[in-house]
Amino acid sequence: MKSNVCELKKDGKGMTNILDEVEKTAVYNGLSHQESLRLRLLAEELTGMLPSLIERYDGKLWIVAENLKFELHVELISDEMDSETRAKLISVSKEKRNAKANGILGQLIDIVDEMFMNTSTIPMAPTEYYANTQSPLNYSFTWSLEQYRESVKNKKEDWDELEKSIIGSLSDDVLVGIRGRKIDMIITKNFEKRS
Repeated sequence: MKSNVCELKKDGKGMTNILDEVEKTAVYNGLSHQESLRLRLLAEELTGMLPSLIERYDGKLWIVAENLKFELHVELISDEMDSETRAKLISVSKEKRNAKANGILGQLIDIVDEMFMNTSTIPMAPTEYYANTQSPLNYSFTWSLEQYRESVKNKKEDWDELEKSIIGSLSDDVLVGIRGRKIDMIITKNFEKRS
């Protein structure tokens, strides 16, 4: 099943319906109280990150549930990104540069910005956060939390930061992919692994 779609506008409208949609989806799909709380925590983390993104990009959010597998989908749409627009985006950042963000949420915001900033015909240079591979969903470039987890297993500081984050500890994966002027962010949680 697919939930109602919440429009995400630069003025913040649409944000108020997100948690209601998550709760309705959890009830409709028969999640336990604890499972519903976990799904809500993931949604709260996501909504905490969205204001930083929707001040620059319009988008949509919806939930897809199949049996006990849940996906929180965010689709962001950008105008054409040229070097002048990129410079403006960097200039409005707090540190006036595209610095590595703190925490996994900050990194996800940076990943979205970086993907939008590199949508020209020149391929994006891979960084430690990108899986510069073709995805089965036909994205030009993707980033996956699961691949990031693998890359930081032996980096204590990054691993500890990941484990402390709600998205890092509760989600099964996060996929960020770009296709043209659209970026999808999909947070997955599978409750079929009930204990």
